[in-house]
Order: sequence, then C-alpha cells, then structure tokens
Amino acid sequence: MTNSRDDFDAAIENVDYSGNVDIPEDGLTALLQAVGCKNMNDKTMGINWEDSKFKMIIFSSDAPVKVAGDGIFAGLIEPNDGNCYMDGNRYTKEKEFDYPTIGTRM
Repeated sequence: MTNSRDDFDAAIENVDYSGNVDIPEDGLTALLQAVGCKNMNDKTMGINWEDSKFKMIIFSSDAPVKVAGDGIFAGLIEPNDGNCYMDGNRYTKEKEFDYPTIGTRM
C-alpha cells in the first residue's frame, strides 16, 4: 500500500487479469489470500498487514462468487484449507483446491 496516488494508479494499471467464459468469480479465494498472506517477509507478496492497524478490504463484483463444491466440474475435490499460497502475485493452488466456503477460517 502507498500514500502516493500516482504509485497506486500505476499498480492498478499493471494488474495481471484474465477473463473466462463463465460468469462466477473467485473473489472468496482472493479475499482469503489477502487475509492469509498478511505476514510475509517478501514485500512483493501479500499485503503485509500491521497487527496494530485497522484493516479494510472492499470487494466489488458484478457476478456471484464461486463457492465450495463449484470446483467439482474441474475435478477439484480437495477442500480449501485457508492457508497462503501466493508466488509473487499468483495464487498457486488453483488446480489443487476447491473454492473456499463463506466460513473458511484462516
């Protein structure tokens, strides 16, 4: 995070994103990784939350989120364990874990 609007704008412009043919999005996994990767030493990974600071994540989508059980169509039956699996800015377990549930705990 930064106090510089220019740095923020540049970071948003460089976000690696992709589209798919289905409507639901994997927002719960993104939220889980944002929270679960809070204490990483590498500043290029995770948000690096400070324990003493107020935290807020705003998630906005025009589509429903994928939830546990939706991964069955891709053969994903291993429940999401809620741990951090980021390599740089990429989630690395998309081919191993099902989607999380609303109640998945970190």
